[in-house]
Amino acid sequence: MQDSNSFDVILLGTNLVNSILSSACAWTNLKVLHIDENPFYGEVDGSFGLRDVLNVSETGDREVENLCVKRTGEDAPALQDIKVEILEKDMLPSLKGITIELIPKEMYAGGSLVELLSKTKIYKYLLLKPQRSFRFYASNKEWTKVPESRADIFNDKTLSLTHKRLIMRFMKYVSSIDDEQNQEQLKQWLSRPFHDFLKENFELPQSIQEGIVYGLCQALDSKISTQRALEKIKKYFQSFATYGDYSYLIAMYGTGSELCQGFCRSSAVMGGTFMLAQKVNKVEATSVELGEGKKLWAKHIVPSQAIKMTNISETSVRQRCLLVRGKCPGLFHQNLFLLSEASQLHFVPYSLGDKWPNSVQARVLGVGAGSCPEGYTLWYLQTLECEYSCELLASATNKLIELSHSEDTKPLMYADMLIDQRDLADYDIAVETAKQLYGKITGSTDSFFQRDTVLDDDDE
Repeated sequence: MQDSNSFDVILLGTNLVNSILSSACAWTNLKVLHIDENPFYGEVDGSFGLRDVLNVSETGDREVENLCVKRTGEDAPALQDIKVEILEKDMLPSLKGITIELIPKEMYAGGSLVELLSKTKIYKYLLLKPQRSFRFYASNKEWTKVPESRADIFNDKTLSLTHKRLIMRFMKYVSSIDDEQNQEQLKQWLSRPFHDFLKENFELPQSIQEGIVYGLCQALDSKISTQRALEKIKKYFQSFATYGDYSYLIAMYGTGSELCQGFCRSSAVMGGTFMLAQKVNKVEATSVELGEGKKLWAKHIVPSQAIKMTNISETSVRQRCLLVRGKCPGLFHQNLFLLSEASQLHFVPYSLGDKWPNSVQARVLGVGAGSCPEGYTLWYLQTLECEYSCELLASATNKLIELSHSEDTKPLMYADMLIDQRDLADYDIAVETAKQLYGKITGSTDSFFQRDTVLDDDDE
């Protein structure tokens, strides 16, 4: 066995969990090899451009080529079969400057990932921006602002004084949820639907319940458990005002892929070796056979796998990303003046029609997010997969066009894919998962990203 072919750790797949783990191991001076069968960083957390799904023929025509993203490893399954449909071929912009995320997510400003980015200075590899503006389309067929802070509640003229007091009582409960008395009360509710918990314990009006469940929790499943919902809300309120009047941060040019590249870059600076577009024939307990037959050894082989989560429905999520012509100012802020680079809009169950009991979550990115050129926007719509999911997404798209306040708003193409709900886990869970794996490799988590000095740009 040659020394150049042996490593302390071989990681398969550059998803965020493995990218964080790669960097952590390299920081501890372990010999790291990181392999990905895809030609780009990020795997399920990655991004792709129009060039990856559109080919320009000799005659100048743009032909669709569906994209497949897979997990790295022996007989690893496909993660995403991305099916692309062009609606307006003659209106498509240049293939440059458009980045489509496989699974768009945000970072909690007060969460463990942002704390880790700050501690390691990996944030210097990223351009971070706030995500503001949250609204939901309620069951009464009206757009309503999601209550993000106490100021929002006090300034909301549609709420009675009684309702404001009830909401404040709920917010106070969330802030003290770790108290022994509250933990005792929660035991009987943890696995039960959050809707029932709110109704029985806080007597909140329906519109406020909808804002909490589908706005703050971003729930696709109406039966989201009380435990999962309260974890999300607690993180949200703890993150608000950490850096400004917002709870979420995004990274320009595709949050997931930029995070993966940042941690992989940190790993490489500390001596990690990377192989992209590298086929893997066979994976054994302490060895990996590459496509050309070369064999590599390691004390630890870390596979590519979905994050383990409990109380998660096995139903897949249907996601549609639309490239839309138009600046769409109405989708970024209600008053059309304070525009954001990114916004979230939510459709509660039955708001788009009495025959559709599923919700729809929409994220909208503008030119300031770095994912599309001036005059265009990207819309990401998600709903639980079912027999009418495509029809429901089409209805949500039409409602967003109405709200866009752009006369020239027009969808030009879309990319459809199915997502495993475990891959929707927030980025802080990825940090915790990486830390647990690090502990299994080194025997302790005490040295997780611990060094006497932190590398700066000048040290590279």
